[in-house]
Amino acid sequence: MNDQSRFDQWCDAIDQVMRETGTRSRMDAAEISRRRYPHLANARPDEPVPSYSGTANTGGTAEAQLDARARDLSRQMHITFAKAYVQVLNANPALYVAYLREHEASIARARQ
Repeated sequence: MNDQSRFDQWCDAIDQVMRETGTRSRMDAAEISRRRYPHLANARPDEPVPSYSGTANTGGTAEAQLDARARDLSRQMHITFAKAYVQVLNANPALYVAYLREHEASIARARQ
């Protein structure tokens, strides 16, 4: 997962716009980024890196935990559920492995 502050994400967004558009002006790229990523536009350098633990650490299957964490992150960071899910998978490899094992076990049960 991307353990960056919103300000770092904002700077990355500006850099991405500069690469995509070929503009050399950070001010122009910042204006485009402000329209694309309004939830990052007011980020400040002194903001803390967000914590993603939320309410999602409460038991259940690995899949349920992944879903809950992704929903929490999606709301916190104003990103799509799919992007949040990928970030949660990357940040929690042990939970991903547990999910894979659960999934394999459910497939094996279904084949019996």
